[in-house]
Amino acid sequence: MDVDELKQPFAVVDLPGKGKGAIAIRNITELLTTYTDTKKPRSQRRQYLQSLYDFECDCSVCTLPDELSQASDVRLVKMTELNSQFARWGNNEISGREATAIAREIWALGDEEGYWSERGQLAADALWVAASHSETWSPVFRLDYLILLLTVTPSSLPPTSPDPIGLATMAVASSSDILILVLGVVFAAVYLFKDQIFAASKSNAPPTPATKQATGGGNPRDFIAKMKDGNKRVVIFYGSQTGTAEEYAIRLAKEAKSKFGLASLVCDPEEYDFENLDQIPENSCVIFVMATYGEGEPTDNAVELCQKLSDDSFEFSNGEHKLPGLKYVVFGLGNKTYEHYNVISRNVDGDLAKMGAVRMGERGEGDDDKSMEEDYLAWKDGMWEAFAKAMNVEEGQGGDTPDFVVSEVQDYPAEKVYLGELSARALTKSRGIHDAKNPFPATISTARELFADGADRHCVHVELSIEGSGMTYQHGDHVGVWPSNAEVEVERLLCALGLHDKKDTVISIESLDPALAKVPFPVPTTYVTVLRYYIDISAVAGRQMLGVLSKFAPNPESEATLKTLSTNKEEYNAVVAEGCLKLGEVLQFAAKDDLKALPTPANTTSWKIPFDIIISSITRLQPRFYSISSSPKLYPNHIHITVVVLKYESNSDKVDQRSIYGVGSNFLLNLKAASNGETTSLVSSPTDASTAKVIVAPAYAIEGPRGAYKAEAIYKAPIHVRRSTFRLPTNPKSPVIMIGPGTGVAPFRGFVQERVAMARRTIEKNGPEGLADWGNIRLYFGSRTSTQDFLYGDEWDSYAKELHGKFTMRCAFSRENFKPDGSKIYVQDLIWEDAEAIADAILNGKGYIYICGDAKSMSKSVEEALCRILGQAKGGTAKTINVSSEDDPTAENSEEILELANGCLCCSIKDTGVAAIEKLMQRKGAFDHILLETTGLADPGPIASMFWQNEEYSKGLGRHIHLDGVLCVVDAVFGQKQIEEDRVVDGIGESVRQIAGADIILLNKTDLVDATRANHLQSLISHVNPAATLYRTIRGEIDLGNIMAIGAYGPDRLVRERRAMAADHHDHDCAATNCENGEHAAHNHAGQHHYELRGVSSLQVRCTVLSAERQLKLDEWIRTALWENHLPGDEISDKRVEILRCKGIFTSETGQVLVLQGVRSIYEISAVEGGTERGSVGLPDDGKLVLIGKGLDERVRQSLEAVVGDDLS
Repeated sequence: MDVDELKQPFAVVDLPGKGKGAIAIRNITELLTTYTDTKKPRSQRRQYLQSLYDFECDCSVCTLPDELSQASDVRLVKMTELNSQFARWGNNEISGREATAIAREIWALGDEEGYWSERGQLAADALWVAASHSETWSPVFRLDYLILLLTVTPSSLPPTSPDPIGLATMAVASSSDILILVLGVVFAAVYLFKDQIFAASKSNAPPTPATKQATGGGNPRDFIAKMKDGNKRVVIFYGSQTGTAEEYAIRLAKEAKSKFGLASLVCDPEEYDFENLDQIPENSCVIFVMATYGEGEPTDNAVELCQKLSDDSFEFSNGEHKLPGLKYVVFGLGNKTYEHYNVISRNVDGDLAKMGAVRMGERGEGDDDKSMEEDYLAWKDGMWEAFAKAMNVEEGQGGDTPDFVVSEVQDYPAEKVYLGELSARALTKSRGIHDAKNPFPATISTARELFADGADRHCVHVELSIEGSGMTYQHGDHVGVWPSNAEVEVERLLCALGLHDKKDTVISIESLDPALAKVPFPVPTTYVTVLRYYIDISAVAGRQMLGVLSKFAPNPESEATLKTLSTNKEEYNAVVAEGCLKLGEVLQFAAKDDLKALPTPANTTSWKIPFDIIISSITRLQPRFYSISSSPKLYPNHIHITVVVLKYESNSDKVDQRSIYGVGSNFLLNLKAASNGETTSLVSSPTDASTAKVIVAPAYAIEGPRGAYKAEAIYKAPIHVRRSTFRLPTNPKSPVIMIGPGTGVAPFRGFVQERVAMARRTIEKNGPEGLADWGNIRLYFGSRTSTQDFLYGDEWDSYAKELHGKFTMRCAFSRENFKPDGSKIYVQDLIWEDAEAIADAILNGKGYIYICGDAKSMSKSVEEALCRILGQAKGGTAKTINVSSEDDPTAENSEEILELANGCLCCSIKDTGVAAIEKLMQRKGAFDHILLETTGLADPGPIASMFWQNEEYSKGLGRHIHLDGVLCVVDAVFGQKQIEEDRVVDGIGESVRQIAGADIILLNKTDLVDATRANHLQSLISHVNPAATLYRTIRGEIDLGNIMAIGAYGPDRLVRERRAMAADHHDHDCAATNCENGEHAAHNHAGQHHYELRGVSSLQVRCTVLSAERQLKLDEWIRTALWENHLPGDEISDKRVEILRCKGIFTSETGQVLVLQGVRSIYEISAVEGGTERGSVGLPDDGKLVLIGKGLDERVRQSLEAVVGDDLS
């Protein structure tokens, strides 16, 4: 259509039911446009047009043959993903060069698709982003960016673009388009090179950084290509939760470069694919720096890496799960006060060795409880010797090179300078998701002191409003608070670096090798901002950095002092570690300045240390995490935290004693004082004119950058929520024991509030008697006195009243209550006093124990007391165990034996039995399966639920061990008699529970009974548990393939069974029967016959395709039946339902295949992976649900059919 034609009118008319539309009243050239996003797959485009405009598109693109359309959809989806990655450039999350590589990949796909307009659009986007970045670019990179823009000029466009799939109408570039692109490139060139064109001079021009290498072809997730393109022989992967492991990874990369001249690629594993790990060149190696997090878990960014290394079914590009000859080394970060010390690094090491990789030297392990730094320094020297030998390199081939270029910038727009904002969204005040990369400034609605007046310590209760943030939390989660450094430390370092007079100067920072060291905070910024908000100048100075800084000493004496501290470990410990000296204080100490005086340029010696070295040497200031002490059920818009304020005295004979203040807690103490209008004396007044002011307590920049954290008298704190697996059991009938002395009680306050909220709903519905069968909650708290530091002492009684006797609190006040011998009473003593009640709650009530607090001493003492209690309660067989030490030379020949008294393996804490199995996993690869034999009449339910979906273990044991199935052996000779004579406590009996909970049943000794007797017993078993597969055996002989690796608790087994039924064109409501010697038998059609054994029976219900509403109703039905033992809407009836096992498979309205698995009170409804549509897994529309339990009469069937059957009322 010619542009001039737009000047002539068409007609706008009303379309009945469709609003206004345009109608042509004269002949015009066809105008093609779109009313949808043309980058969406064809099915989505057509569905959108149909639903919104009642229009079925039949354009040339939408009517392509299926094969071409599917190929087009793949390209379009990929382009959308890449556009999202490209957008990250605007937030400083990727470098300009990475953005360039992504743009080229988008263009390549656009060429195939016919989207030449993508070039102009991306160039415009890139130019817009460039405006806020170009001040930090070197001339070399500006030229590279200009070349990028030139790739979209008319000279690169053919008269008619390629037309691979008939998209000619979408690919014609008009003359006006070309003109706009040319002008865009010209203006971009002028803008980027304005300094050179107009010869504007700048002071302190930065040196030109070395040209950085390409990012590895077109795939940003291909680390092999990046290694080759950048000529890098070392790739370092880090698993980091707080940034510490990343810092050590960068340090290793720097040392490899300085010692051997080898370039390294430092990688966040979640940003890369690992299929080509086997393609690491022979002259290269891999270093893994892996932190262990939580209950022996990998860090969030290393989950996929660890899974693929340990998964034997995962194939590398060689088609095998092998890495023969791969050279590697591992350094782990952990804390010995926790049970799973460095388990992730050990697992990675073991997995690599199992695959044939070759370790260079010893695995390193850093202990954060003592000194991670010293452990690293002790390990690295020996590692580098082994590294040099394996890599065939010699030390001395490298040299010290800076990581960053820091340049001072003049006349930069003030609104674009970061003054402490933690994200680009915070700077521009744009809305977005609030997380660790974009914390939310939460209003402090309440801040109060919890300790009594006159106490020698502080403990603050802070309530943070998250209303309008889009953030949510659960009880047991953590909140990260982002503090600033104390102002006195900021001033101290500014003075020591000689930057005090130009602290507000704007600086830009560029990495000389982004693959090695990324700029750790947003830029441009200022000197004072970096020290106040972005780097951790409050940490104790590391020994290794002091040697580097000694070269910039103001005099020979100061240089000698720093060199001694860096080389003499004992001297460093005596002065820096025990004196708790921060970097600014170390510099003052070496220069013999007064550490106690308020630092000023006049009393602080100046060191000429380049600022890029400061950035390289000091880690990023991290958030401080606190357990949330509230429940969202009671406080949905507020997060409560309970923080004891850290203050202690240094303990060094060589440095004057000083008070040491924790950064996060004192930051919050300042916020509490300001929020309440309190005044705090931060410095002492001089006694005379000759006396300097002395620091009393630290002050913080609590108003935030540009006053963002203060509005009149209201203060805010930047926060984000970190998810936790520390949760209450979902079933309120489970007893709960919580041990939390001091601020360890914080998460348990949230736990109790969670139960109170649930109790309120239950009482409103059923009255107080609705709590009758709830498990008891016991809380053990400890503090010094009941009058000074009894946290939330005014709340616990009200919680107890609302829980109607289901909450008990025991308190140990160590300075008020004493033992007969005069020694103090602690929480472990109270636990021992309650030994009988605790043993009953755990062994009979299948309860849960939670411990929170001091991991060094309290938790160990508590665990020892619990083990003694459980050992005595279980007849002295709490632990009969022989698990070899990793260092035991006879480990390969030793045998692991674990006796389970009364079938109780899991006590909901990491007791000796569970710890033994977890210890086995450190040697995984030496075995394929773990077989737990519950000798006698043990109940398999608790063990099955622990290894399957127990919340406490799902992130621990569950990452390495999965429940394969439950096997029950029934004696054909005495089985029926055993069932009849079984000791019955609850009306069911253990033998029937075993049959009901089994996935595989072996009817053994069938050669010793006649066929009639065997058939009768088999029929009895099959009617109780028709979902189990039954085999007849003689002397227990059976193919192991029939009883191992069966995947009974995964979706695949149910899918296979349902598919087999569909293939036979009928459903079997029975178990497989008439099996001889392990052979599967013909089917015995039990139909819907109702048969009870000790009140236990099975119920099977056909399930139609479920709508979203029915899915919710099914979930509610199962939850009510399993947790409350009655049917929905039948709360008044005294008829109870006890479901021992449930399983099923059904299809949603959207075609998704869903699987139900349940054991006792724990259940899960999950989607079948790879089966988003029922046709893809070969299933019919109808599903089936099977329940096994007590009280499953006709009313249960009718109630369930009302939810999943044909007629939904």
